[in-house]
Parts: sequence; structure tokens; C-alpha cells
Amino acid sequence: MNMLKGHNFALRAAAVLVVGAGILQDAPADGIAVDLVAEGKALMPVVVAKNACDSVREAAAEMAAYLGRISGADIEIIEGNGDRGIVLGMPESFTDLPFATAFETGPMHREDYRLRSTATGLYLLGATPLAVHNAVWDVLHRFGYRMFFPTATWEVIPSLPDLQIAVNVDERPDYYNRRVWHATPEWSRRNRSDSGFQLRSGHAYGGIIRRNREAFAQNPEFLALRGGERGGSKFCISNPGLRELVVADAIARTDADTDSISMDPSDGGGWCECEACDELGSVSDRVVILANAVAEAINTLDMGPKYVGIYAYASHSPPPSVDIHPKVIVSISTSFIRGGFTADQLVEEWGRRANKLGLREHYYSYANLPGGGRATDLVYLTRTLTEYHAAGVRFNSANIHDAWGPTGLGHYLMARIMWDIDTAVRIEQEIDDFLDNCFAEARETMRRFYRRMVRFEPGQPRALLSEDLVGNMYRDLAEARTLSDDPSVRARLNDLILYTRHVELYHQTQNLSGDARQKRYEDWVQHSFRFADSKMIHTRRMDGRHYAPGGVTPVDRIEGRLARIRAAATPYTDEQIDALLAEGIANNALLDFEPVEFSDDLLPVTPLNLPETATGDYGNAGRHMGTRTFYIWMYEPGDLNLRVRGGITYRDRGPVQLELFSPLNELEEAEDQDLETVLPDQEWYDVVLQTPHAGLHRLVTRCSGGRHQIEFPEDMPECLRGGFRAHVGIASAWFYVPRATTVVGGYVDAGSGGIWDADGNRLYDFEEAGGRGYFSVPVPEGQDGRAWRVRAWRGRGQLRLMTVPNYLAREARLLLLPREVVEADSQAAP
Repeated sequence: MNMLKGHNFALRAAAVLVVGAGILQDAPADGIAVDLVAEGKALMPVVVAKNACDSVREAAAEMAAYLGRISGADIEIIEGNGDRGIVLGMPESFTDLPFATAFETGPMHREDYRLRSTATGLYLLGATPLAVHNAVWDVLHRFGYRMFFPTATWEVIPSLPDLQIAVNVDERPDYYNRRVWHATPEWSRRNRSDSGFQLRSGHAYGGIIRRNREAFAQNPEFLALRGGERGGSKFCISNPGLRELVVADAIARTDADTDSISMDPSDGGGWCECEACDELGSVSDRVVILANAVAEAINTLDMGPKYVGIYAYASHSPPPSVDIHPKVIVSISTSFIRGGFTADQLVEEWGRRANKLGLREHYYSYANLPGGGRATDLVYLTRTLTEYHAAGVRFNSANIHDAWGPTGLGHYLMARIMWDIDTAVRIEQEIDDFLDNCFAEARETMRRFYRRMVRFEPGQPRALLSEDLVGNMYRDLAEARTLSDDPSVRARLNDLILYTRHVELYHQTQNLSGDARQKRYEDWVQHSFRFADSKMIHTRRMDGRHYAPGGVTPVDRIEGRLARIRAAATPYTDEQIDALLAEGIANNALLDFEPVEFSDDLLPVTPLNLPETATGDYGNAGRHMGTRTFYIWMYEPGDLNLRVRGGITYRDRGPVQLELFSPLNELEEAEDQDLETVLPDQEWYDVVLQTPHAGLHRLVTRCSGGRHQIEFPEDMPECLRGGFRAHVGIASAWFYVPRATTVVGGYVDAGSGGIWDADGNRLYDFEEAGGRGYFSVPVPEGQDGRAWRVRAWRGRGQLRLMTVPNYLAREARLLLLPREVVEADSQAAP
């Protein structure tokens, strides 16, 4: 972590602190309080140097304008020598600053700035014009200005007739590059997300080919050999002539203003199969070798430091075996990983060879739903941004969608954390600040609303798309409307009402079929265009296949349909929004059962003497859900003997990894693990894991989406916990209905299948009930205290049991259940 940033420099006696070439004079730790405006009247002007550039003058104009909007004062802008006033610019531009200031040079220090108040002025001094802009918006933030989301509706301008500030800080971003995709330039600047260093790491091989068509036409051997033929968009990197061409192309694209160029491969497969490339090493090795050659060449041009950007992504995500040039920046992709690695492991392993690391984060989800995408998970954001920073990551290409309804809070906090990593420690205060500023008296109601969409803390259940979710969202917004009559608050609530309607229409589309499904989908698209200006959802390509639910024809593929929908997409009136809110409450019922909490202290069901049942099938781990957690029971310490096979779908995702945990391990470390034995080749392997403990264990298996299967010892109690995608692939399993249970309630998204009672009677049909949402099944007489069955056709589905223990097993006798259930029902057994 940057040890200078954010510190208030408490200087005593004759103490001095050197920052770069600058020396701070004695000053109070918090600076000397200075009045800028009193009773709505300006006490000092904004001062720029006579030689100030246009960008600095633009920053001065923004400073004066917003101080005026906050205080009501008319703030003048003048030229001066820097001895007094609200002094704004680069220190070398002024002749009479009351203290010496200089900044470190280099591309990673372009955003450094100093804020310091004295008896005669406030100083906003930056290393570059961009740093000066950052200083302006820092000061305005201290006075209460906010731009949470990139529209005027979500801008907060306080009313303060008196402006006083005491400040003495040096600032520098913790992440040097903080690209937030799809954010507006205005939002980025006002949230200090305009990075001083421009890292380029997008797919580059295709561009090299286009710029050098003739050379590639004359030298087909420069392209990858695949199936005996040369072609595609990958290179034969072992070819010296190819490397010379790529280096020459890079030199031609490099000038004094270039920070970096990308040498990341084109997307997809098609890597060279020639013997020479194979001898170079893995795909990652080849990518690094070519990037190293370019980095070496462009740093001999006497133009200052130049960098090369690449991703660790897809086929070149596994760590290389060759060293990485110090001017190559490797951005770890947190999705589309191969080789069986997690993103955390890639940060660690690439960091062993790379001097500089970045992230290629994927924070979005296509449907813009509550709980969708990593930007709705504040636990994930704070953990990864802080832990990866501690591991040396300093760049982040944050791939978001322009969907500020469900993910806007995450986007805003992401920008705050990337500037100052310590913000993660203050995340609760930042959330409070958002709720206070946006919703005033309705803050607590809106906290409840946002918790339905955003994960605030560990253990918080993920949002489940249902009538209950939509109904609760509408009811929260209606309640919030009664708590504040502020027009700005009401405008924000209207945005969120329209967002909730988006969620409602999507949910309805998912639960319809045929023509009705297509019609509701088109209603959803039209609605999206009607409130697109709010930026609550990402409307780019909303009309295409990326957003279209399954079973519909995207409107951009139906002649004339898209044009008609757009033409009819007029903005909503206030009266229409009022009607949507009332109808949303009326049409979306809430849960008709009360969830029951159970402990996670599990025991075998042996004391319950459950009868034998047919054997179910866990199926395969889902394509994108390569991690499973099994709960097992070891009757004695020793060996756990397993049979495992991987690579059922993909054979390039690395070996299946297995870890065995016991709750008796006070360090919460794995008792044993096997990370290499089970190759992704569809063959069965014997795996032995050891534990010094008897009793309950967790077996975590991981295959990075390649799908795997596992066989346990016969008669070993083992089960899965139902939950959000926790058991995708279960075709048939058993669960237990405790004695005195009157209703089996839960959530399902399984397409087709159903629930059967202990006597084989089908009590609930997933498909007939719509396939997605909460369900409530009355328990017939004599069916409590018994094992029921759930089945999902085609081995797909999600299930969360909420009134009975949320555990499923292939046979009833193999179940593990909460201790309190086993003890109570075994005592009550006849």
C-alpha cells in the first residue's frame, strides 16, 4: 500500500518531510482552517497561473462553478502568483507559493496531488493537469458533492452558505490504472477514475495482421500451423521473421506519448502446432516470449519507459515457465480461466515472474438482475481489490455494464476503493453516505431495498428471482415514497421503480412459453428503451441475442420489429410510473411460508431408521459451476478413498482439484488435498485423502468448469447442500421432511421435474408451476418424518429448501442432517 497517500502529516518542532523534491513546512496535521465562503459571499477567488493550460483553466472553472452552486456565492477566477486564494495548478507554474512542493516524475506519478490549507488560502497542486482535476473533485467531495451514478438524478449538490476547510494531505491512487468500462467521462472524472497511465492490453494479433497484410500474404509461415495448414489469427511465434515483423510494427506504433502497447493474442483458439513452437513451451510461454521481445525493443528508443500489456486469459491463463520482462504488465483475467487455476492462484503464480500485475475483471451480468454479476457483491469487491493490491496488482480494467440500477453502488464503491484501498475498511460508512445522500429520511427502507439486490456482508443470501423479490422491491419503494417529499429523492425512486419493472418483465418472460413468452420479451425490450436515459440498465444490444432469454427470437432478427418497438418507446410520465408501482404491488404476491433456520452441525440419519430408497444420480458438475462442496461422515480417522474423473465437457481446464476439511481443524486449513492426479481426460482415477479426525468433513472439488464426477465409498454418508447453483446437475436426490412440518417451502429454477413424497406421489410440478420461483407444498398426513424425492429432467436445476433441512443425497440413508433434527425425530420415532 502507498504509505504517503491519505496521510495527514503531523510535523512538530523543526521537523520536515521530504516528498519527492518538495519540503513541507511546519503545519498542523489537519492544516490551518481557512474560510472560503461566509454567508453566501466569496472570501477569496480561484487563482490560476498566467501560463496555465486550458485543462487547468477548465478545472478552475469547475471548481468555481461548483463552489458557487454549493454556497450560492459568486466565485471569481483570476490569475496570480500563488501567494493567496484558492490556488489551483502545477507548483512550477507559480512564483510565490508559501511552501515548496514538487512531485516525483514518471508515468505512475501523473495523478499525485497535494491539498493544503493555510491562513491565506487553499492549495490544490498537482503533478499534471489531470492531477489538478482530481484535486478539485476531492475538495468538492469533502464539501459533500457526489456523483453516485452518471446522470443528473444521482448527483448530490449540498447547500452550504459557509465553506471552511482544514486540510493537509498528499494523495496518490493505489491503482495506477482504473478503467471503468461504459462509465461516462463526466462520472469518471468526478470520481477520480480517469487514469494517468494508459494501459493497453486488448486482443492485438488481428490488428498486427491487418497493418501488415502484404507481409503475411508473402510469408504464410508467419501464421499458425493447424491441421497441416497455415492460417487463422494466431502466430508461429517460433519463426524469427515473425518476431522481427511484430517488433518492427510495435516500434512504428510507439512515440513519446505512448504509455503502452498491447501484445495480447487474438481471442479464441488456433495456436500453432509446429514442432518449433512446441519446443518454445506452453501457449503462455510463447505469449510472454513475444511480449518480452517487444518490450525490450521499444525501451531502446530513448523515449522514456514504455510498457507492453497482455492478459492472462483463456489458453494463455496458466502461469508461464519463462521470466517476464519488467516492462510487461500482465492483467489476470478473473474469468475464462484454463488449467484448473483460480484467479487467486493466477495472481500468486504470475506474480512470481511478473514485475507488474493488473486485473481484467468481469463485473457484469447480461440480464441486469438483482444479485447478478460481481459488482452486486460488495464482499467480493472489497476482498479482491484489497487482497490483489497486497499481492502487487496495480491496474484494473473493470469490465462493467452500464446498468446502474443493480450495480451502480458497486461501481461507485469500486472507484473509491481503487483510489484509496483503505476505503474497503470504511465500506459501511461509504454505504451509509450513499443512503443518506440519496434517500434522506427513507435511508433505512432503501437499505432494505438494496440488500435485496446487493450483497453487503458474508453469509447474506443471494437474490432469488421471484414474485416475492419483485413484490418486496415494489413495496420498499412505495414505503420510501411516503418517508420523503424531496423531489430529488422521488426522482431516484422513480428510476428504481422502472428498474423493478424491468426485473418483473424479465421474470414473467422466463415463466411463459410460446407466443406469450415472445410477447412479454418484446414488452421487456420496449420498456428498456423507454427508460434508457436513466442508465438503470445496460440497453446496448438489449435487442440482440446477448440479452434475449432462451426460447424467444431476438427482435433485431425480425424485420421491422425493432424499429416499431423503438418508435413506440416514449418516456414514462409520472402518472404512468405511479400506475406501474401500484400494479406491481398488486400483481406480485409475497411468500406464504416462514423460512426455518437449521444448524450446520450435521449427523448421519442412522438413528431415524429411514427405509431403503432408490438410488439417485448427482449427474455432472455444471459447465460453469466447476466447484462442489460435499458433506461427508468419516466413522474413523484415516483414508478417504474416492474415484474421480474430469474433463467431461472440456479437456483444457486443468486437473480436478480436491480438498478435505474438518470443523475440528482450528486453523480452518485443509486436512489433505490432491491438486494434480485427476487429469481432464474423462478417465477414472483413484484418489486417497487422509484426515486425523472422525466425524463431519467437507470435501471441496473444483474443475474450473470442465465438469467432473465422483464416486464415494459404499455406505459412506454424503450429501450436497441445496442452494444457488450449488448442485447444478442433480438429476435425482432425496431430502428429509422433519416431524411436524406442515409445508415444504423453497425456491426452484429447474425447468422441468418435480417433488415426490415418500410414497411416490408427485406433489409439485416444476414446469406447470412456471419453472422458476418460490413454491409451497402442503405436507399430507403421514408424510412428515420421512424422506422425499426431488427430480430435475436433463440433470439441470436449482433448488433451495427453506422449511426443511437444505441437504440432498443420492439415497435417503446417506443423508446428513442437522443435529437438532436427528435428535428430536429419533426420540419421537414410534
